[in-house]
Amino acid sequence: MLRQRAAAHGVSAISCALRAGATAAADAYALLLSMCARREERDARAQNREALSQVVAQAPDMALARALLAAETAALIETASEPQRQQLRAEVHENAERALRQDRSLGEAYMALARIEPRRRWDARERTLQRGLEQDERNSAVSAEYATLLFEVGRFDDALAYARNASTLDPLSLNKRATVGAIMLQSGDVESARDIAAQLDEISPDDPGLWLLHLRVAFWSGAYDDALALIDAPASQIRSTRARQCWRYAADAMRAAPETVARAGAVRQVVDCSASGDLPTAQALMEFSQLGMLDEAFALARERFGDEQRGGEDVLFGDATRPMRADARFMPLMRDLGLLGYWRLSGHWPDFCREPSLPYRCQAEAQRLQ
Repeated sequence: MLRQRAAAHGVSAISCALRAGATAAADAYALLLSMCARREERDARAQNREALSQVVAQAPDMALARALLAAETAALIETASEPQRQQLRAEVHENAERALRQDRSLGEAYMALARIEPRRRWDARERTLQRGLEQDERNSAVSAEYATLLFEVGRFDDALAYARNASTLDPLSLNKRATVGAIMLQSGDVESARDIAAQLDEISPDDPGLWLLHLRVAFWSGAYDDALALIDAPASQIRSTRARQCWRYAADAMRAAPETVARAGAVRQVVDCSASGDLPTAQALMEFSQLGMLDEAFALARERFGDEQRGGEDVLFGDATRPMRADARFMPLMRDLGLLGYWRLSGHWPDFCREPSLPYRCQAEAQRLQ
C-alpha cells in the first residue's frame, strides 16, 4: 500500500513538473510539486489550497498553479456556508479565467468553471467540460469529472467510457478505478464491480472508498451477512450504533419472505431509519423501489432532490430503482428536477430510455409534459 501511494504521489508530482516548466522560483516550484503529490487526497484539499495560494502569490504568472487553485477552491464550495460560497465562486472564476488567458489548454481551469455553475445547469456544466476535453484531451481529472456528470444524468454507458479513460490515463489512481466499479455496480454489473474491488483490495485494502464499494457490492449481490460483517468491522465507516442497526434492518427487509411478519417489521424500521437520517437516502430509495414501496420511494426522492445543492441523482437510474422508472410518476419527477429539459436540449437521452419493457417513450413523455 505504501509503495502504491508513493508511486502515485511521485507520478502526480512529475506530471505537474512537466506541465509547469521550471520558470518559477525554487520555493514556489517545490510547493507546487508537494501539492500535486497530495492531489487525490480529499482530506488535504484545504492544505492544498493554502499551498497553491502561496505558489500564486510567489509566482503570479504560473498559469498551471492558478488553474489548480481554482479547481481545489471549487471542490470546497459544496461544504461551505452560503456566504462563503459566493466568495469562493468569485475566487474560482477569477483564477480560472486568468489561467485560461495565459494558457487555453489547462483542463483544470475548465473543470473549476464547471463546478461553480449551479448543479442543475447540466447543459452549461457539460459544455464547459467538453471544451476542457477538447483543449486538454489527456487530462484524467477532466475526464473523471465528465464521467461524474454523465453518471448524474443517467448516461451510464457514456459515464463508464469516460471513467475508464480517466483510469487509463491515470492508472495508479485508486479513486478513478473505484469510480469505474461504482458505475458498473449501479448499472447492475455486480460481478465486474466485485472484480474491481478485489483487484484494488490487493493494492490498498485500507482505502476508505474501497470499503464503501465492498459494502455496496456485498449488499446488492445478496451477500447480506458479508455486508453486515463489513459494517461491524473495525475499519467500518459507520460509527453510530443506531446507523449500524439500521443497516441490519435493511438487510432483514431484503431477505425476509414477502407477506411475512418479519418483513413487515423490518420495513417499518427501514422507514423510520430513513426518516431519521440513520440510513443513507440512496440505500433507502433503492430498498423502497425493490420492495415495491413506490409511494415511499417517490416521496423520499422528492424530499431528497428538492434541494438543488445535493447530488446523487444517479441512484434514480440504477438497476435497483428500475421499478420507479416503470411508474407514471417518474417522468414528471424528471421534469421537476430539470433533467427532462436537459435531455431534450442536449438530444442525449439516458440509457433507460432504450429499455424495451418501458411502458412509455421518453421523447413522447417529454413532449407531453413540457
